[in-house]
Amino acid sequence: LEDGSLLGRWSPPVDSLQHGFNDVALRADGTAVVTDPGCGALYAASLGEETMRAVLPPESLRGPNGIAISEDGSVAWVAEYVYGVARVELDSETFAPLQVPTHIAFIGVDGLYLHGDELVAIQNYAGIDRAAAFELDETGTAVTSVRVLESRHPRMKDPTTGVIVDGEFWYIANSNIAGFNHAEQTPTRDEWGTVLILRAPL
Repeated sequence: LEDGSLLGRWSPPVDSLQHGFNDVALRADGTAVVTDPGCGALYAASLGEETMRAVLPPESLRGPNGIAISEDGSVAWVAEYVYGVARVELDSETFAPLQVPTHIAFIGVDGLYLHGDELVAIQNYAGIDRAAAFELDETGTAVTSVRVLESRHPRMKDPTTGVIVDGEFWYIANSNIAGFNHAEQTPTRDEWGTVLILRAPL
């Protein structure tokens, strides 16, 4: 990042599957872990390696999207959008659903980030449209509570991803991605509108 030089480039495996990389997060050793909702896989790319390897093979996950990684780089939490969140042991390459109480809605997750013992998430499914922080238990295998950071802000329209900086969550509030996906042609700048960035203290 200091000089903008390109350190590596990786492409999807050459096969008959439909690939479409979505979100990426870094392990403690610098390995990039990438979600691929096109085929339901989780891939990893490391400097010095020419090819990506499958951490979880195709059809393991259902629409993997946002991803957060533990500080020690051993665990990833991966959003399966309408199906909830999976907890992945990256070294053993195994996974299981994150356990969530029935009274907490942890679906429709797009962006996903770890902040202390909480998973900070953007939810944009079925009118939820919110930013929320989900507290994890000591094992990181279950959610114990939720804090809503912002819900249905009047200018929210398909909120998507963000970044945590100095204890604040900055995120795109009106990506209009649904309109883009259903448009017959690429919307003009006027049709797209002005992008709104919101921030919420954590």
